[in-house]
Formats: sequence, structure tokens, C-alpha cells
Amino acid sequence: MLFLSALLMAACSNDDNAPVTDQLTFEGENYPINLVQYDGLTSSQTNFNLLFYPNGTHAITLVFPGIDEIPDGNYTYRQIDDPDFNPDSNFSGGTLYITPNVEPNPITSGSVRFSTVGQEHKITFDVETTAGRVKGSYQGPLVQI
Repeated sequence: MLFLSALLMAACSNDDNAPVTDQLTFEGENYPINLVQYDGLTSSQTNFNLLFYPNGTHAITLVFPGIDEIPDGNYTYRQIDDPDFNPDSNFSGGTLYITPNVEPNPITSGSVRFSTVGQEHKITFDVETTAGRVKGSYQGPLVQI
């Protein structure tokens, strides 16, 4: 009986440490990410919009300049006019739209990781905005708009 109790406790603690996907966390609140859209890859910049709908349309947007395919790898924020900006390792901006009809909050630092998991894409981010830290992840399809 003691062995079974220990096994159940270990299984529960593993679930507690499992990474949460398809949500972002901002100011201690969790928001489900319902959809990820991106605009054309052949333009001068590509926006990835991670959408969530707690009380309307809200999003965190990640901006990549001049890419021709879905990124894969780790990227850190760096302003595009920074002489050390490298499109292979940096993203150039983004915003947090947490409240409808209020100016968005720009990203000021942080990192994002794109990876492919089978037929799906995974995006994990941890960024600082002018409104505070936002982190989260999404795994699923990316919809081109």
C-alpha cells in the first residue's frame, strides 16, 4: 500500500511540472491561445499573431523581418536598426494587445523559440513588454492570412 501511495504521489508531481501549452501568462493571469495566424512570408516583415479571447480579440504579435519560411530555432529581441541585428538569431519586435481599444504594449526584450513537432509548429516565448512580462507557448497549426 505504501508503494502504491508513493507511486501516485510521484505521478501527480510529474503532472504539476508538465509544461502548459496553448496559453500565455501576464500579470499572474493565464489566457488560452486559441489560434496563431501569420501574414505573408515574402513581404518585408512577417507578423505572427498569437490570439486569445478572454473578453474580445487580444493578441501578442511577434515580428520577423524578411523571412521566407516559418522560423526554426531560438531568437532574441533586437531592434532592427541595431548594427548587431541578425535575422538568423533575432526577431525585430512585437506588441501585446491585452485590453481592447487601448494602445498596444511594445516588446522591449526577450526570446522566442520556434520548432516543428510532427506536422505542427511549437512557439515558446518569454518577453518583456512595457506593461510587464509575458510568457507562454502554443503547439498546433499556423494559419496564413
